[in-house]
Amino acid sequence: MNFFHTGGPNYTLLGQHLARQRAKNVVLTFSEIEQIISAPLPKSAEKYPEWWNAAGHSHAQTWEKSGYKAVQVKANMLNKRMAFERQNEPLVYKN
Repeated sequence: MNFFHTGGPNYTLLGQHLARQRAKNVVLTFSEIEQIISAPLPKSAEKYPEWWNAAGHSHAQTWEKSGYKAVQVKANMLNKRMAFERQNEPLVYKN
């Protein structure tokens, strides 16, 4: 079973990317995230901080399952980037 499938194929790639990271903090620009997921982020990602919260959002659950949580969301959104902070080990590690 692939835990990363929850957020769909594009966000699965972001979850896998984060699961491979060893750093406590990972900062990605929106452009870098779009390269990773091979698609543009939706407008809601730039407009609503809640979009980055896993509560009820399957796309955000992919990075939480990789062990990361989006942090300092509002400040990062203004700079068109997102910071992810490791909360625990990934539930599934993908090479």
